[in-house]
Amino acid sequence: MDDERREALSKVVFLRSLGYAVVAADAEQPQVAALASEDFCWRMSRIDWCTRRPHPAHRSHWRAWCAEGLWLRSEKRRIRGVAREIRLPSHNSRRAPATVPLERDP
Repeated sequence: MDDERREALSKVVFLRSLGYAVVAADAEQPQVAALASEDFCWRMSRIDWCTRRPHPAHRSHWRAWCAEGLWLRSEKRRIRGVAREIRLPSHNSRRAPATVPLERDP
């Protein structure tokens, strides 16, 4: 990674549930900081959920795991709704000066 890109990335906070990064100076605003905190909690919950995937033959465990996945999706939608309420640019916004687009996850 070249120095210019490393410096640019050090000045942003990536919000995975929204799919883009917010400039770190904006993340100091209380509403954006709370959103970043919720995004982090959502991300850790999703990582934990992915690591606990049961075998489909264990039907009751599988159903509970799938229900938890649905809850995680609803949390993601809720976080996106909060982002809209505080007027952060939408995920598809091309004219968002407060965001820095990053490469998508594989």
